[in-house]
Amino acid sequence: MRVTLVFPLLRDPFKRLVRRPIIHYGLLVLASALRERGIKVNIIDGVAERLDMNSFRERIMSLSPDAVGFTSVTEQINDVHKMCEIVKGIDNKIITIVGGAHATALPKETLLEFPHIDFAVYGEGIQTLPELLQSHANPETIKGIAYRDGGEIKITVPRPYLEDLNKMPLPSYDLLPLERYYPIQNFTSGLELPTYMTLGCPFQCKFCHRLAGRMVRYRSPERVIEEMELGIKNNATQFIFIDDTFLLDKKRAMELSHLLIKKGLHKRITWACLSRADIVDEELLTTIKEAGCTMVYFGVESGSQYILDNIGKNITLEEIKHAFSLAKAVGLKTVAFFMIGTPYETKETIMSTRRFISELNPDFLELSIFTPYPGTEFYSAIKQGLEGIVIVDTSWSNFNMTRSEYIRHKNFGSDELEVIKWTVYVRFYMHPSRITRIVSRIRSPRIIFRMGGWIMVFFVKRIVKKIGKSMQLFQTKAGSVRRA
Repeated sequence: MRVTLVFPLLRDPFKRLVRRPIIHYGLLVLASALRERGIKVNIIDGVAERLDMNSFRERIMSLSPDAVGFTSVTEQINDVHKMCEIVKGIDNKIITIVGGAHATALPKETLLEFPHIDFAVYGEGIQTLPELLQSHANPETIKGIAYRDGGEIKITVPRPYLEDLNKMPLPSYDLLPLERYYPIQNFTSGLELPTYMTLGCPFQCKFCHRLAGRMVRYRSPERVIEEMELGIKNNATQFIFIDDTFLLDKKRAMELSHLLIKKGLHKRITWACLSRADIVDEELLTTIKEAGCTMVYFGVESGSQYILDNIGKNITLEEIKHAFSLAKAVGLKTVAFFMIGTPYETKETIMSTRRFISELNPDFLELSIFTPYPGTEFYSAIKQGLEGIVIVDTSWSNFNMTRSEYIRHKNFGSDELEVIKWTVYVRFYMHPSRITRIVSRIRSPRIIFRMGGWIMVFFVKRIVKKIGKSMQLFQTKAGSVRRA
């Protein structure tokens, strides 16, 4: 059997900021799992290969697969269906399968809405996909899928998560053009590969789907090192741990750090990780810094304690400030994730967030607009009328955390949140100290080219169009806060 795994195209990317091709780790591991079963695999990355629908058609025709499997977040699902239609137009016998965040949240609904998709895989596909492709039994015996039975859509029982992550195969790096990918870490150069030590998240944030489940599962530090050494053989110079909360288990993180030092890998590579702010201490941060970690990404979300309490973050502003202070003290760079426009958000709470960003003074800022993704607690609540928020344009392609016109928030105009977002970005990154910091990190012409393209789109598409409105908006808000 020949299988092609696909990371989808991006619909009309010039309507948004240019997106960097970033390695999709899940497809690499799925490919390895299929190879272990003797299945021939190819990967098409629509972003890295800069494909349009016509070139995608040509690629499928040249590969002649028996099945095509897509990973898809909610924003991509409409385009994925168009691609499935193309596949069926080439040969209706080719099996089309969709997995990923959207299919996991809405498996049955995905098949009901999109007739050219044969199967939806929900949950972890590492066991489900090989079984589905090789099984000649009735689909109802395969856990974790939705399938068509005549004119009816049926869904099977969930598949339990794989508990022993050491049984997960190592990624098939040879299936991707690694030279085409950019690091996730800001303004760094060299090949960066994603990796992980944990899957699952025990916390209860209402805006998060928790795709990997609430039970945290672990790989051994030795298995992680084995994968990193494989990455180094493929010319990787840096890694990023994509765990939801990499530092959750201090003992394991320390063990991995000591092993990196023992093997001397901390002198050959650098790495970054994601963490909550309330699970770190000075000893842990000092140790990971010694082991080659250069940057920690913290999910802050808001500078208003009221908002943090109401989105289920279960963290305090003081804990956040303490974590950033510790990270800076040991010499780690920090990235702060913030999100505006959540339920209960007001202009006053956003002003609190702006002040908190200045107080934290992170090295880098990632600011998004709240998006009620299917599978989250907030999605269900908003469908039932939470806080008067209404999704006015239900096209899935709008669910992308960069826009706000598709959702009506009682405290903000149709594009007001987007205006606020870009104004905060400008004020943050145009500060002289941050410009100097960014320039100091530039190590290659490739980064300059990437940054130049980003700035061009940033100013032409956003700032020139909306800067006047944003200045007026913040003057109004500032006046309201002073009067209050």
